[in-house]
Amino acid sequence: MGRLLFLFCILLNSSCSSFSFTSAEPERPPDLTGIIVELDVNRNRFMIEEESGENIWLSEHMNSEFRTGSGNDIAVEDLRTGMVLEIWLLEELMDTEPPMGSIEFLQVEQQEIK
Repeated sequence: MGRLLFLFCILLNSSCSSFSFTSAEPERPPDLTGIIVELDVNRNRFMIEEESGENIWLSEHMNSEFRTGSGNDIAVEDLRTGMVLEIWLLEELMDTEPPMGSIEFLQVEQQEIK
């Protein structure tokens, strides 16, 4: 009985560790890079301007992760216009004017453009 309990504990421990959540940057390249040009904190969203000049509304999702370049957590309320961001999308942008999307992972590259 003791061996069975021991094996059960090992199995349980190994299966739980395979479901651990990582808080690392996704392994694929970012979907978007841009500068924050407008904030709408009440709706947990902001607009970025890409290098191409296109504006895109982005919103926080319940599983979104926001990080500074040094890896510290940051909240949507801490974002400021002028910050340069790399963004990984949860899914493709919606075909609206301007386009809209939900964030999987966000990393602040620069606090503001120089």
